[in-house]
Amino acid sequence: MIEGAIFDLDGTLLDSMGMWMNVIFDYLRTVERLPKPGLMDTLSTMSLAQAAEFCRQDYALPFSVEQIVADILKQIEHFYTYDAKPMPHVQEFLQKLAAQGVRMCVATASDHALIERALRRCGMAHYFSQILDCIEVGHGKDEPIIYRQSLTHLGTPKEKTVIFEDATHAIETAKKDGFLVASVYSPYEQDPERVRTLSDVHIVTYDNTEAFWQFAESL
Repeated sequence: MIEGAIFDLDGTLLDSMGMWMNVIFDYLRTVERLPKPGLMDTLSTMSLAQAAEFCRQDYALPFSVEQIVADILKQIEHFYTYDAKPMPHVQEFLQKLAAQGVRMCVATASDHALIERALRRCGMAHYFSQILDCIEVGHGKDEPIIYRQSLTHLGTPKEKTVIFEDATHAIETAKKDGFLVASVYSPYEQDPERVRTLSDVHIVTYDNTEAFWQFAESL
């Protein structure tokens, strides 16, 4: 039976991927600039600072990169503080895991303080004994360090611990390091079939988890 669960946050626990996909667009509109076609593809591999520099130049913004980043971060902070909502039915799923005695933590690329604030507001923080974020850990999810540290924190056997992720690159990282992965469907992933193929079990919605529980009981 499953003993430990390591949860990604955005798109897995919180319905927040839409914000991340649109935050630059929203910022440009606040400074009276119309986002150009194809902007999302251009920014998809950039860091926030790189995206800010690109927009400063391409949209002739009269602000420094530091100011643009700060303004975008204010939008992100406002979203997590006031607007972020749980994924549909995830709270019932977490309650069932907790009732089974499963130890849980969060491994996220988002800011620790904002995530804790959002989880508390949504009534979900008590399910998780720790939040680990990539900034504090010093490694992104292209490396398995955050998952290893999460496992150490939980103190559960690796073969009875499941990572919940929605992003292809994160799933690839976890699987290459020998972790079990439950993928969560995301409409923002470009190759959902690859996500299914890579993972040990797939969750389309949290109110339809029979396949997951069969898998969890087999561990």
